[in-house]
Amino acid sequence: MPPYVHLSPSRTLTLHWPATGPQGLPSDGLSSFASGRQALFALATHLCPPERTGQVLLPVWVPEGVYLPFVRAGWRIIFYELDALANPDWRQLETLFAQYTFDLAVLIHYFGQSRDHLRMAELAKGHCPILEDWAHTYPNPYWRTPNKGNWALFSPTKLVGITDGAWLIGPNGISNSNKKGSWQKRYTYVFWQLLYLLASTFLQLRVPGNRIWKRISGGSYARGYQLLVELTNQAASISPLGAWLLRHTNHQKVVDNRIEQAIQYSEGLRNPHFQQLGKVGKEPFPWVGFLILVDDVKAFIAHLAQHNIRGQQFTDRWWFYEEVSLYPTARKLWQRHFLLPLHQNFSAEDIAYIIQVSNAYRKDDNSAGTTTL
Repeated sequence: MPPYVHLSPSRTLTLHWPATGPQGLPSDGLSSFASGRQALFALATHLCPPERTGQVLLPVWVPEGVYLPFVRAGWRIIFYELDALANPDWRQLETLFAQYTFDLAVLIHYFGQSRDHLRMAELAKGHCPILEDWAHTYPNPYWRTPNKGNWALFSPTKLVGITDGAWLIGPNGISNSNKKGSWQKRYTYVFWQLLYLLASTFLQLRVPGNRIWKRISGGSYARGYQLLVELTNQAASISPLGAWLLRHTNHQKVVDNRIEQAIQYSEGLRNPHFQQLGKVGKEPFPWVGFLILVDDVKAFIAHLAQHNIRGQQFTDRWWFYEEVSLYPTARKLWQRHFLLPLHQNFSAEDIAYIIQVSNAYRKDDNSAGTTTL
């Protein structure tokens, strides 16, 4: 593979005709928002009036986009620990449900890998509704709607080339209109997102100017993210451009290609210096990335970078609790996890190249980053 190849999980524009919609979303109880965080803020204000302080149960390893909406809504947050596979610590959950009264409990399907929602729903039954966070996967015909009274969240901007958009599914619809919202900030955010998508698309298409597109991609994403945070409590629907891009996305390709790539990783990765986390093919859900645990993540990232491969690690905004010593298992996941890139536009040869580079990595080998392939 030529040295100028750039393999990254960055979202890109992928226009598709005829216009279609994603499969698996229900017609009833579906609310559309500009972002997942806006959907969660709207849900918080829907479940708990402003005059009363709500209380939510969150996993301690939680993204800023899930954490901040409840902070902005004035809710109290109680955390629970995870096990070594990023599942809830079920014994601790039993204790917490017996000890506290909650208005909502959140179950995150980390990286698109399905967790035991039935067990969570059973524990929460009679206490509070649960929210299933499916932000790292995509709806498809096999996805089942949440149990009666519970909620689910999808954030398609994590996987597909659209500027904005999120879906909240529950027992009823929730208003996405906020007359106090800033239209200027909203459409400035859409502009930065579009610029990010264009630059990352040019990178993937290998348009000359690699360094320029990287700078534009990173800069526009950072500026857009800053606005996204500011708009957390200003609920709005998806923009016209976002809706148009969504209609012109090949949704089945997103699902099928990512599942096939995950299977290819699972069958091809053979390196004693990292371990796969999660079972491929157990459920037909696409993943945001292929999850592995690595002892020295920085060294592995440097090794991949020498071959123009970039993955993902959720660290900067995925840790909010100061007393981290209370949650040793979640902390270990946070420190060791890494996501090899998946992208619906990658070819089988692209994934094979990433597997080859990954298998060539050697721990404590200073020359690993320049391995000849």
